[in-house]
Amino acid sequence: MDLALKARDLPVCQAIMTSLYPEGAEEILALDRPRLIPYLDLLERAGDPRELERSLRHFATLSADPALWWRCAERLANSGRHADACEAFATAYDLQRQSAAAEPMQWVNAARASGDDLAMSAAADAVSPWLTAEAEAELVIELAERLEGSESLRYWQRAHQLAPKRGDVLRRLATRAVEDLPPQEAAVFVERWVAAPADAVPEGLNAVLGRLAERFNDAGKAQLGRRLIGAAARRFASDLDLAATWIGAVDQGGDDNLRAEARVEVAGRLTDRRADAWLRQAVALHLGPLDQPEAAMEVLETLLQRRPEDPEAALQLEQLAAQTGDWKRRMAVGRAILQQGLDPERAHDRLRVMADIAAERFHDVDQSLALLQQIEPANAMAAADTTERMIQVALAGGRQGMVVELLDDVVRNAVDDVAAVEALTRRAQA
Repeated sequence: MDLALKARDLPVCQAIMTSLYPEGAEEILALDRPRLIPYLDLLERAGDPRELERSLRHFATLSADPALWWRCAERLANSGRHADACEAFATAYDLQRQSAAAEPMQWVNAARASGDDLAMSAAADAVSPWLTAEAEAELVIELAERLEGSESLRYWQRAHQLAPKRGDVLRRLATRAVEDLPPQEAAVFVERWVAAPADAVPEGLNAVLGRLAERFNDAGKAQLGRRLIGAAARRFASDLDLAATWIGAVDQGGDDNLRAEARVEVAGRLTDRRADAWLRQAVALHLGPLDQPEAAMEVLETLLQRRPEDPEAALQLEQLAAQTGDWKRRMAVGRAILQQGLDPERAHDRLRVMADIAAERFHDVDQSLALLQQIEPANAMAAADTTERMIQVALAGGRQGMVVELLDDVVRNAVDDVAAVEALTRRAQA
């Protein structure tokens, strides 16, 4: 055999090896092992791929040599028999793991070409120790994308470990985790996704948060879901849909105080008119089940700061202030309403009411008189009524000089002698 190999006499070599190791042989003699590689090299140079593949598989089996099995796998892959190649690569690996060290991607490429996801998974798991971190990350991501459902989860987890800063990986991992992991374990990845650098809400985050909240609810831990959604809503403070998701989660909890607080907090970060509706809902909660009129008025003031032109909020605040005896707030909102440009009659009615409050509640004669002086009477009767109100305020405040001046005006503008005499009489008494 050695002479035939030296002479490169293939027919003689084949005859010897076939006689020594026919089909069905169980092992190869130790002294013949060194002759296998030269023999197979000779066979390969002869250009008979079918015989080479048969001999490689035959002698790889007899010798249990991982190098021969790897070489057999390479030949099978090159001939397009990718599934068979994957089996041969796996056999070589099982015999000696180091077999994959030199050309790890050969096995991966064969598995990819075979279209068998399980083969791809086996190849990726086996060769990963001999890949760079970047190459391993790309391979694991590719495999995770090929697999469906829960089968992909562990590869997304590995991908995240290898490339923790890749937002696309974290998105896919969190999306898969909320379906396949216990909710508290999934929340870890969702929290990382929420905290990751981003200028806007990442695509799909809202849906993932909603799904995680559902699972927390099912587990009797709804407050954990609400807390996480709340953190996301604060992280992306200008996102209306995320704010709505948080409010929806809070509403499911049934805590009216928290429902009101969430609406006020969200509205404080948003300018959209939808947030105005949330403020009105907070007012309704404070006035209804919470019975907190002071808090309701504070929310109404916030709403008026956002929408000074909103008459409904102003009127409601004015009414609440009067009902609770908060006259300072009542006067402030009255001035705000006057600035909205009411028609003269309504403006005059409001000025009269505010003048009465200034006089009766604050005993502020100057403020009351100043308010009455803003009234522009539409006719003589209205003018006389306003003057009389001013006289009464001045009298109550001990402003005798002003009373005299006002009565002099009454005398000058008297419509008849009777009215003039009455005014003069009152002047004399003053």
